[in-house]
Parts: sequence; C-alpha cells; structure tokens
Amino acid sequence: MHDPVTTISLLILTLLSMAAWGVMALRLGHDDPISPEAPRGRYRRIQYSLVGLLTTLAGLLFVYRAIFVNEAWRPLSSHVDGLLLIAALLSGAVLFLQTGRRLPEFSGFALPILTVLLAWAICASSWTFEPFEIGTVWKTFHLASVYLGVMAVSMSAVGGGMYLYLRKRLHRKADLASPRRFGSLEATEGLIRSTSILGFVMITLALITGLVIQLDAPEKLGKGWWYSSHIVLPIIAWVLYALLINVRHSSTFRGARAAWLSIAGLVLLLVTLGVAR
Repeated sequence: MHDPVTTISLLILTLLSMAAWGVMALRLGHDDPISPEAPRGRYRRIQYSLVGLLTTLAGLLFVYRAIFVNEAWRPLSSHVDGLLLIAALLSGAVLFLQTGRRLPEFSGFALPILTVLLAWAICASSWTFEPFEIGTVWKTFHLASVYLGVMAVSMSAVGGGMYLYLRKRLHRKADLASPRRFGSLEATEGLIRSTSILGFVMITLALITGLVIQLDAPEKLGKGWWYSSHIVLPIIAWVLYALLINVRHSSTFRGARAAWLSIAGLVLLLVTLGVAR
C-alpha cells in the first residue's frame, strides 16, 4: 500500500544523494596541485559521511517496508521495494569502493544513477504504486533476480562510464595522475568484467523464471507474448552481457567497446523495468 513515511524517506535519500554528488563536485574543483590539501580532505570526509548515512537509511527503510508496510516479511511486494533494494546495494558498493581506495572516485559516476533510481522510487511510491502479485516461489525468485541483476548491471555501467572518462583523460594527457585518483584502467575493466558476470547470471535466472511463470499463465501477456517488449528487451540485454563476460577471451569487446556495451545493457534493463514493471 501507499505509505507516506516511505515517500518522505525516499525524498530525504534523494536529497542526500544529490548533496553527496555536489560535495564531490566541490572536492574535484579543489583537486589541483597548487591548492591546499585541507579543503579536499574536508570535502572527502563530508562526502563519505553522506554516502554512509545514505546506505544506512536506505537499508533501514527497506527493512521497515518489509516488516511494517508489506507485512508477513515480503521484501519485494512492489516496484518501489525493488528500486529501494537496488539503491541500498549500490550505495553500499559506492561506500565500499571509495573508502577502501580501490576506485576512489567511483561515487562520482555512481551517484547520478543512484539519484535517478531514488527519484524513480518516489514516483513508484506516490503516483504509480501497484503491488506485485506474488503467488508462487517462481515469482519471488524472478523478482529477486531482476532487481539484483539491475544492481549488478548498474555497477557495470558505472564502471564503463568511469573507464571511458579515464581513458579519454589519459589519451589527452590531461592528468597523468588520473590512475592514482580514479583507479587504473585495469582495475576499472576488472570491475566491469566481474559485475557483468554477476549481472549475466541474474538476468539468466530472471529469464528462466520469467519463462516458467509465463508458460503457467500464457494469457497474461496475450497473443504473441513471445515477441513482446517484455521478452525481447531482456533477451537483447542478455546477449550483450553474454558478450561482455567473454571479454578476456576476445580482443573485439575489450576496453572501450566493453564499456559502451555495459552502458547499453543498463539502458535496456531500465527500459525493460519501465515497460514490464
């Protein structure tokens, strides 16, 4: 059901994400060799604190909805729950990567996507709220696979955007310290590869369970369901990620091509979520 507490909390989370993104922009604006270190360190601590608070609140809101709003411990009872799950996991990944100094500036590319997902969750909570019909275990596995797959694909796409940005700067010799500040191309490509594998597994499970559900009730999508957007778009995304997980064996889809494919995969899955939610 529609819950005002959820909507207000999502609004706060969206503002926190925007604030963290803004603080990072300020920090990068001071990231100059002749600038003092103090402002950058202060902005970094504020940014990390905001992301940590965002991760904690998103996780608590997800648990709150599962226990008190959806009742009977149903963590994925509507589209807003799925978007909130993606946001909580993605913000947690941002916190892990930036504080661990593995990919220090990962949040600069992830926070815009996180803000969009949270804003979408506000819409799903306030104006387009519609509970899922969860009647079977297959449906539960299907929904979990879909949203976990989108989370993994989102990380892959963020890595793709980061890879393209870093590659462009290195080619233009705009900043020879970029590998130290943003992480190396190899580390970024490794993130794309690992998250693409996870996304491919989740999308595969989502397709299989979705097919089982559809075969049990073929009338739901009507005649010609097998070539509808609900089926075609996920299959295209699946093919893209089937290519991505083989980048280590092929020179054709390495580097920039793999980065662009990861971004295209996210766009396809977001369109699919909008069409088939």
